[in-house]
Amino acid sequence: MNLTLQTHIRLSESQSLNKVDGNEGVILDFQEKYFRGLNETALFILEELDKARQENRSLTGLSLVEELLQAFEAERDMVEKDVIEFLAACLERKIVEVVNDEKSL
Repeated sequence: MNLTLQTHIRLSESQSLNKVDGNEGVILDFQEKYFRGLNETALFILEELDKARQENRSLTGLSLVEELLQAFEAERDMVEKDVIEFLAACLERKIVEVVNDEKSL
């Protein structure tokens, strides 16, 4: 699948996000029975997706870029590239899923 910044994404239902030690966290996959450590940026993105999931919404890559630019000092081009790469890796690992959703931001 070719992800763009307009692709609607949500955190998969089998994932549980947990904050550990300040700016780090872990994502637990109950279906595949594994966990992954998360750095501050990955945790931020997945927290945003988790909030949206709790509200039965999905988010676009573009909305995640905007949130990251408000929270961190970074260049827009780099953030856009990093978000697409991160979401693609998460999609491959089934951490997130693509949705067609009218309740998206």
